[in-house]
Amino acid sequence: MVNAEPPGASYVFPAGAQRGTEIETRVGGFYFHGEAKFHRVDAAGWTVSPTVTEIDTTWFEGPMIFQPDSQKPEDYPKDYLAKIAIAGDAKLGVREWFCETDQGTTPNLKFVIGVYPEIVEREIDGAPVPEEIASLPVTINGRIFPREDVDVWEFVANAGEPIVCEIAAKQLENPLEPVLKITGPDGHAIKTGTRLRRGDPVVSFVTSEAGKYKIQITDANFWGLQNYVYRLTVRRGLPVVGYFPVRGEAGKITNVGFQFGNGSIKTVPVTMPEESGFVPVDLGDHVAVVPFHVAQPGDRIFDGEIDEPGKTNRYPIELAEGEMIAAAIFAHDFDSRLDSLVTIEDEEGRQLYQNDDRADKQPDSRAVFTAKKAGKFFVKVGDKFASRGGPGFGYRLKLSPVTEPIDFELKIAPTPINIHRLTKAAAALEEKPKPVRGTGLAVDLIAIGPLKSDIELSVEGLPDGVALTGTKLQYRRKKTEVFFEAQPDTPLTSTEITLVGTADLGDGQILTRRAKFPVRFTVAPAVPFKHSGQYWITNDHPCGSVLVKRYRVERFDGFDGTVRAMLSDRQIRHLQGVTAPIVEVPAGVSEFEFPITFPPSMELGRTSRVQLMLVGEVDGKTVSFTTRERNEQMITITTDGLLNLSTPSPTIAVAPGELVSLPVSIKRDNSLSGRPVRLEAVIPPHFKGISAKPVEIGGSESEAVVTLDFSPGAVGPFNQPLQILATTTDAKGAPFTAETKVELVRTE
Repeated sequence: MVNAEPPGASYVFPAGAQRGTEIETRVGGFYFHGEAKFHRVDAAGWTVSPTVTEIDTTWFEGPMIFQPDSQKPEDYPKDYLAKIAIAGDAKLGVREWFCETDQGTTPNLKFVIGVYPEIVEREIDGAPVPEEIASLPVTINGRIFPREDVDVWEFVANAGEPIVCEIAAKQLENPLEPVLKITGPDGHAIKTGTRLRRGDPVVSFVTSEAGKYKIQITDANFWGLQNYVYRLTVRRGLPVVGYFPVRGEAGKITNVGFQFGNGSIKTVPVTMPEESGFVPVDLGDHVAVVPFHVAQPGDRIFDGEIDEPGKTNRYPIELAEGEMIAAAIFAHDFDSRLDSLVTIEDEEGRQLYQNDDRADKQPDSRAVFTAKKAGKFFVKVGDKFASRGGPGFGYRLKLSPVTEPIDFELKIAPTPINIHRLTKAAAALEEKPKPVRGTGLAVDLIAIGPLKSDIELSVEGLPDGVALTGTKLQYRRKKTEVFFEAQPDTPLTSTEITLVGTADLGDGQILTRRAKFPVRFTVAPAVPFKHSGQYWITNDHPCGSVLVKRYRVERFDGFDGTVRAMLSDRQIRHLQGVTAPIVEVPAGVSEFEFPITFPPSMELGRTSRVQLMLVGEVDGKTVSFTTRERNEQMITITTDGLLNLSTPSPTIAVAPGELVSLPVSIKRDNSLSGRPVRLEAVIPPHFKGISAKPVEIGGSESEAVVTLDFSPGAVGPFNQPLQILATTTDAKGAPFTAETKVELVRTE
């Protein structure tokens, strides 16, 4: 059976924009094959281009990585252009979007609508070059890319100004673990106050003198990739550490107390939105954008705060015998610092029930309690740690009756399900291959009360022709995975499905529950082709050379069209700079050769494993195939290259308006003896005011001079070494390359 490659998205950069503006942004897509449809989950207040189209991908190879990191999988998303327009009155905060191809839909990713002016990092390779912030407040869009990248932003401030730097990365579900360092005009690090907001640091300080201040951003693990995207807001003013209350009635004014880092409190009248969401609040020195909950009729909700360490708040409730109640805390969503702990006590203060976290990675509590006898009880709320409390430890407590003594919930991830139709050959098999774990819909059972019944699962909205397996959710195991299978004639469609669970409690009592949200579901075409090869490994393949492997194209279900072979968007090993062309295999051709080019410098002695993918058109739909099987990999162990370059010094002095001669020595392997060599300077696009003509030397020569021409005007920045690249061929015409690098040092 041949599987389609479902699309995926890794990032959007920039990851937000100021309302009332129009921007172009880059979407990092896997298996989009040129373009994809672009969808908004919440369409109010912003418009997007209907499709994203492939553009040149911004790529920096970065420093070489070594084992074991170099043996890990690596993703190589391509850049796709999206256009976004945001209304001037658009609701602030996070929006979600996804992309769709003929092979399915991507998971949702986040885009932020902000209130402040925004700028975007000018990405260049090499050592950090500070970028200036013209004015505050501002939101900066940047990313830590490549690995070990350091971003530096600088601004001018007067003495005695309070400054807040708030970064968003983890809250956008990006992998960056941001670290912020502030340096003053004297170049020394400044002591700052730091707290976390949804996992991201908020740094505040007061300027000690007038001058230029720098903000340095790195990853805590010294990593970095295309999806290490961040949004950094820099403003004058005090940091807001909390606010209270966090709710109000729709359209009504609520007096909200904002607590600042210096301990002061400012009460501001806030008009509550029509529905829960973010509201801009003018605090005088800046505009805070904070979330509020809009109370609904009949809600039994209490606002509270653990305003000092060790404090707890108690709420009395009256319960009849056998009555159940759920006490849920909401703090995390309102940027509260509270790590809640909810305890149910009787009148004498005896603990009857306690809950810390309602679920994995969700620190808010939810306690479900059944009264064994009628009486008065108390819901006690505090922080998990008695040493914590103060400004910013607010919460909302919601009490809800539980009408069923035995109940359950179905927990699923909001991940789309993309399946492909079976090929006719696969459908005809008597014994079909078992489903691959991780490709279905994972379901967790959350039991409420003494549930002792298995759950039978079904799906609402499932297209005709799709069958289910794995529909029994055992109450003891509490986990299962539902798999889907589409027959060859199943209509191609993209829709939403809802998971339904039914429990037979006995005595004719049937309990039915639905998952809290639907899941996107796509039936994609079958892939009627794949490539196959033989297993082999080269133990001594030189850097700077080309490796070729022969493959066979297998076609099914009468397909005889053209396919294109290329590097897969996802690799089981880091490529370390390996590149490859797109090879077209015409209709009717069953074999092809695929060449990959190794860069001049790689980790030596490392096993390289390269994956291909095939792309083709079937009934107007674009589908692709790739595999991790070792027979289809291109496996090599890299060794030294057959060319070697060197210069007398690793550095060279340069100045505007000068011609600088760079001597280069060439050594050839015996297999390249007598072969001519071409030398050229590979000038990074951000190096200004420098040019160099290529140099060619004969097969008997081993010395050359590359002349660097520096213009009289502005040159640089020379923040990375200049690469000198040598190219030759052997007697059969096979290409070989080598490189050396030289630091350019300005003398004025």
